[in-house]
Amino acid sequence: MRGFSSIVALGFGVLFAGLPGAARAVAPDSTGHRVRIVQAEAILRDPSIPGAQRLVGNVVLAHRDATLKCDSAWRYDDGRFRAMGKVQALRPQGWSLAAEELTWNPEAELLLAAGTPAHLIDGELSASGPELWYNWAEEVAWFRQRTTLVMEDRVATADRGRFESASEWLVLGGGVEVEGAEERVASDSLKVHAREGDLEFLGTSRVDQSDGQWAVRCERGVISESGGWVGGHLLRAWVRRGGEGVWADSLAWTDDVREAWGHVEALDTALTQVVRGRHLRQERVDSAWVSRVVGEARLIQANEGDTLVLVADELVEVGGQLRAFPNVVFRQGEALGMCGALIWSEEVDHLRMLQDPRLWFEGQILSADTLDLHLSEGSPDRLYGEGHVHLTRVINDSCADQISGRTLTGQFRDGALDRLLVEGNGEAIYFVDDDAELQFNRAACSRLRIRLEDGRVKEIALLDAPNGRFLALNASLPTDRWLEGTVLHEAPSIPGTAPWPPELPR
Repeated sequence: MRGFSSIVALGFGVLFAGLPGAARAVAPDSTGHRVRIVQAEAILRDPSIPGAQRLVGNVVLAHRDATLKCDSAWRYDDGRFRAMGKVQALRPQGWSLAAEELTWNPEAELLLAAGTPAHLIDGELSASGPELWYNWAEEVAWFRQRTTLVMEDRVATADRGRFESASEWLVLGGGVEVEGAEERVASDSLKVHAREGDLEFLGTSRVDQSDGQWAVRCERGVISESGGWVGGHLLRAWVRRGGEGVWADSLAWTDDVREAWGHVEALDTALTQVVRGRHLRQERVDSAWVSRVVGEARLIQANEGDTLVLVADELVEVGGQLRAFPNVVFRQGEALGMCGALIWSEEVDHLRMLQDPRLWFEGQILSADTLDLHLSEGSPDRLYGEGHVHLTRVINDSCADQISGRTLTGQFRDGALDRLLVEGNGEAIYFVDDDAELQFNRAACSRLRIRLEDGRVKEIALLDAPNGRFLALNASLPTDRWLEGTVLHEAPSIPGTAPWPPELPR
């Protein structure tokens, strides 16, 4: 496609010495640089306008491979040329330009077509506006007033623009609007490829799909058929579908790989979950998407009850399963948890904590080699701990209720831990008040069944080979009051997170 470069066909300088009367027709000049008079009913000189000749009546001129028709024209002695009245320029392969007036300065290789409007057609490309400029030497066209450009299945309007014939790129600025079959673009400035339709954003831009499903905003970026799109720079870029979307300092989006960098924030369709981090990568593997967030990763989920906040170095989600690692810390209501790795199967509402897991809830501290928490409608339902299980509730600086064993199974009622079954070398220490004197029971049994109330041991049953004794606090040694392996872990603090719900940029 020649694009606006074809306007060079209107570079005219009239070389003739004419007298009043009709000019003889000659063949178009396709090889030289002269403007040839093909036809004119009269060639006149007006004494009041020195240094100029007037061509009137069905004027036809030729230059290179272009033919110009107009009602009349002026040819100045310095080589400048001016055509007026129903000006029409034609070139091979469907190129044409229609205007009310056309001027050309051959010395500067500068052409100006003006009209209401001037209209250019070049194959699949057309441009209509008050004026069109063209530099013959550089093969560059531009306009400075609002102009409409039609490119195959797209229509663009802009206040100013420039077209380079060699690259076929249009650079548009000032209230740019591009309407396509599938999207609408609004931009401060952008580049669009006249043939391939690729877009490169040079200023704040927004793309909306015609069906209302997707929208994209960025300050710098590219949209192409082959490479998807990239955006970002000074303003936060985003891509969204309804409420679902990703916001970041920069983005790269294709059919199979999606990436976001810098202050990433991904929000789900229901506006109940947001993921934040420094880098997001989503990749299609077979028919499923694998999502990975790294760098101060955050998950915030608003349930009907308490909001869940989860923090880790990295979050990976695939097939409805979320994996967090390492340095995992989470909070839901008053409950806190930390571990080296966490697996959350959202479909079955099952959360598994690995690598030195710990839970703080209802004033209790629970640790084990692995912890499994089953949820029901966002609230805890069942708890299972395996390997070096310790459940501790601090009473004061010198004593605490303690339970230990190889495995622990817990049942919740109304969100509070209600019953426990401890198996395998089960041991328990729990304190009671007896006539204002603090006492504690130390029991050992292979299986313990425990009922709790308000987080305290209310009832304990020793099921196999029981062994227990009551001791007064003031008559005991520190080693009597603590089970082996009990550690009073300090509760973690959740790193600061942005407020919920997030404020979404428009």
